Amino acid sequence: MTTLYLIRHGETPWNVVGRYQGQLDPPLTENGARQAQATAEALSAIKFDAIYSSDLARAKLTADALADKLGLPIHLDERLREIHQGEWQGVLIGDIRTGWPDAITGWENDPWQHYPPGGETLP
Repeated sequence: MTTLYLIRHGETPWNVVGRYQGQLDPPLTENGARQAQATAEALSAIKFDAIYSSDLARAKLTADALADKLGLPIHLDERLREIHQGEWQGVLIGDIRTGWPDAITGWENDPWQHYPPGGETLP
């Protein structure tokens, strides 16, 4: 049986302030780097066969911590990126709620039918 572990990237400055990241690429905060190290430590007893990561720096830096701990290479793949969030990328959530109230409500309640203006749809 194959087991798949999905790990979210560590904290970025934009997570702290509530800014949509999408495919933009802010770095990890110091706390985010600590989170990545703590995650690697927590998972270090598990035998992994491979590590795959988005090519965005925040994901790669998080994966680096686990790869270093386990001595495995990281396979970077842009198809693992967060979806493109169109006009919302780099925008504070409060500003999205003000500027696109119907769109954000639709996205939060039914992302299969609603998506960020100019952004990717879910399959």
